[in-house]
Amino acid sequence: DRNTRPLIAGLRVAGPAVPAYCSPGDNLMMHRALYLARKGDVLVVQAPNAGAQWGDMAALYAKGKGLEGIVVDGHIRDTNELMELRSPVWATLVGPSSPQKAGHGLVNAPIVCAGVRGEPGDLVVADGDGVIVVPRAEAPDVVARARSRMEREEAHRKEIAAGKHPWFLH
Repeated sequence: DRNTRPLIAGLRVAGPAVPAYCSPGDNLMMHRALYLARKGDVLVVQAPNAGAQWGDMAALYAKGKGLEGIVVDGHIRDTNELMELRSPVWATLVGPSSPQKAGHGLVNAPIVCAGVRGEPGDLVVADGDGVIVVPRAEAPDVVARARSRMEREEAHRKEIAAGKHPWFLH
C-alpha cells in the first residue's frame, strides 16, 4: 500500500506473515502474535485507532527472537530508539499514544492491512518502495520470476555501465 512506509531507509525484509487484528485502543493481539512468531517471520498488524502497536521494547524482544520485521496499519512510537535498534518496521502512522492490553482481536487469521488482504504464511516483502503480500500458494512461482528478473537486470546494469542506453535492453 502506498501509505505504508519504512521507518528506516535501506532495510529490506521478506518472510511468512503472522497477522494480528487489534481492537481499538489496544495492542494485546500484537503482543500475542509477537509471542507466537518464529525466527524469520514478519508480523502484520491491522490496528484501527488502536494506539501505538510497536515501540522499542517490542522491537528489542523481536530482535532477540530473530523476527524479520513488522508491518503496521496504524501507529508506531519510540522512533528514535527504533532507529538506533535498526528495527525493520513499516507503518502508516507515527504517534506517542499508549494502548491498553486487554482487548479482543485475532491472531493468525486473515486480515486486511492497509487495504491489502493477508493470511497466515503469506509471503511479505518490504523495502523502501513499500510492502507487498504474495499468497502462500503463489510464492514459489513469484520468487522464481523475481530471481530471473534480478539476474536479467544485473546483466542490463553491466550493459548500461558499458554505455548501452536502457531503452535498447528490452
